[in-house]
Amino acid sequence: MYEYQDDSRFRRIPSRLYTSLELIERVKTHIDENVNTIDDARQAIRMSGSYAREVIVELTNADFIGNIKPDGTMTQTLDLGSFATEVARSEDLVANFHKLSTEQQTVICVFIDKAEQLLGRINKQFDNTASYALIKEKAKDILNNFVHDIFISDERPNPDAQIMNMGKFNAIDLETLFDFLADTVYDMPVTDLMTDDFGTLSMYTDKFRHKSLLKPQGIVRGTHIL
Repeated sequence: MYEYQDDSRFRRIPSRLYTSLELIERVKTHIDENVNTIDDARQAIRMSGSYAREVIVELTNADFIGNIKPDGTMTQTLDLGSFATEVARSEDLVANFHKLSTEQQTVICVFIDKAEQLLGRINKQFDNTASYALIKEKAKDILNNFVHDIFISDERPNPDAQIMNMGKFNAIDLETLFDFLADTVYDMPVTDLMTDDFGTLSMYTDKFRHKSLLKPQGIVRGTHIL
């Protein structure tokens, strides 16, 4: 990281820190010098009367967003990402995440990441034009409802079964999951695409769930896909 000051005569506290790439880009846009290396960037900064010096920043796991930290350890509080509004933090798998084994925690974290990737795939595939707006919105509704249902424990929590289903989902490649979801939405008549009826949404969520979890995907034992 690099500390940067606009004027080498006056040091502001706190100063902003830049990565090498960010500092190179700042030199290109603010000093109007065509530089390609950090050494060239620092030279241009000195010549302009500004100031930059390299600093060592020590980061801990707490500085990183996400469930799996750089050293491979797990967060103690599950981050649900884009699905935070779909799953209550009181749900058993969320509230007791810190009590689960590392293996179980990993399956849950991979599940959330896979669902995030699928959500990104939906946003990328379907633009916001009128012809795709309903399809895009309904695909996201089905995915949100699917993630919600996976975490729901009802009155008798069964974390092993829930995590096993997450493992099945994780074992399917992203393109296949997207195809399952797209096929589900494309099969919907216009009336079902336009309705906000919860029962209708649940029906199509169940169809996506059947394609993703109930069709033979290999032999599943515990949280392992064989």
